Amino acid sequence: MYWYSNVRSAVLWNSVLGECFSVMCGVRQGGVLSRYLFAFYINDIINELKKSGYGIYIGAVFVGCILYADDIVLLYASCTGLQHMVNVCAQYGRMWDISFNPAKSQYITFGEGCPPSSRISLNNTELNCTEKLKYLGCYYHQRSCRIDLNNGICRFYAKFNNVLSVIGYNRNELATLHLVKTYCVPTVLYGCETWQLDCHDYRRLKVVWNNSIRRIFGCCWRESVSCILFYCNYF
Repeated sequence: MYWYSNVRSAVLWNSVLGECFSVMCGVRQGGVLSRYLFAFYINDIINELKKSGYGIYIGAVFVGCILYADDIVLLYASCTGLQHMVNVCAQYGRMWDISFNPAKSQYITFGEGCPPSSRISLNNTELNCTEKLKYLGCYYHQRSCRIDLNNGICRFYAKFNNVLSVIGYNRNELATLHLVKTYCVPTVLYGCETWQLDCHDYRRLKVVWNNSIRRIFGCCWRESVSCILFYCNYF
């Protein structure tokens, strides 16, 4: 660990290098060992939560704590149990110098939810109960746990319009279609493996794609684009 015990950095600004200072915590961004060291550092928080007796299980598998890098999700069937899990995390943070920011922490309820009087707090600071939660780029609605497509659709149209503005009017339709499929479609389908959609959601996605096809090929909004989709092998 000598590599991390003598880390020094300096700020480079407009070709001017500032004074060196010691880096007393953290890991090197992009370092080969960084993710393993951080995982080793944070892994015990899962063990502490398991030992607390709180958290959801699927069979014998503990899924009450889901971690992706520094994003942590706590899952329990009641607000009281969830508060106990938050307390375990806060205690672990005080022990190992990890600061959990209440301003960046939220909680959401699915199903019947917590009683109106229930509150969740972190380090004596009440957390915000949100109606829509973002995790790893996906938005989930309160109560129903349904995916929210609005953000992805808005980002799709933003990138789609950007592609058309860069290419201009004298564009090759198939080349434009390939760019849209490569550059725009992943923004609206991100995380789709976890979605549970109904007929209304499928119609919304179909409308987005049909509108894009009409814009690319210059079709009237009343025209069917089924033949174009078949020709281009897009369904």
